[in-house]
Amino acid sequence: MSEEALRRGRWTALELARVREMVPRKSLENVAERLGRTPDAVRQVLPRVFDAPRRLGPLTESEIELLMDGYGIYELDDLAVLCGRTAAELSREIERFGSETIDRPWSRAEQAFLRRAYGRRQDCDLALILRRHEVDVTAEAKRQGLGKDRRQIFAQGRPMPRWTEPEIERLRADFADRPTREIAKLLGRSTQSVQSKAKQLGLKKSPNRRAFAARAAAEARHHDD
Repeated sequence: MSEEALRRGRWTALELARVREMVPRKSLENVAERLGRTPDAVRQVLPRVFDAPRRLGPLTESEIELLMDGYGIYELDDLAVLCGRTAAELSREIERFGSETIDRPWSRAEQAFLRRAYGRRQDCDLALILRRHEVDVTAEAKRQGLGKDRRQIFAQGRPMPRWTEPEIERLRADFADRPTREIAKLLGRSTQSVQSKAKQLGLKKSPNRRAFAARAAAEARHHDD
C-alpha cells in the first residue's frame, strides 16, 4: 500500500476492535496492512486497545496463552504491553519453558496449535514455547504436511541475519550466567533471537542463574501479596 493510501488520524471503534481480534496471532505488519495503517501506528495503539494493568506474581493462564500466541511474531516489549508485565518477566518465563523440555506424545491441543502457528514462526521458536525439541516440531509438521509462509516469518521482507561464529562463541560463553536481555543488547539482537538460538544449541542457564530468577519471581509474588 502506498504512503498516500495509508489511513491517518483518529482510530475508529471498529479498527480498535480488529486490532484486539488480530493481535498477537498476526504480525504488526500484517495487521497494519489489513487496516491501512503503519506498523508504528499499530504498535502505538496497543496500550489503548489492551489497557492491561500492571500485574505481579506468577503469569496467569491467559497471559501464558498470549505469550504462546505472540512469541516469535512480536518482540517481548510488545507482548509485555499486552500482558501488563515487564519484558524481563516474560523473558524469565521463556527461560523456564526452555528448561522444561521433555519427550512426550503430542496432544490434540498441541497438534492444533502447531497447525495454526507453524506457517508464521520458526521451528526453534515453536520448540521453545511448546517445551519440545526442535527436531520433534519439524517431524510433526512434516507428518501433518505443514509448510512455512515466508512473508510471515520474514516480516521485514528479508531473512533475519545469520548467526556468525563469533556471535555463537559469545552466546556459548555468556548464556549460562548472564541475563538474556544483556546478551541480546550486547549482540544487537532481540531477546527472542538469543533464546531461540540458545535452545537450538542446547544451552541452559546455570543453577545460580535459575536460582536468581526464582528469587526474583518469589519477591514479585511477595510484593503482590
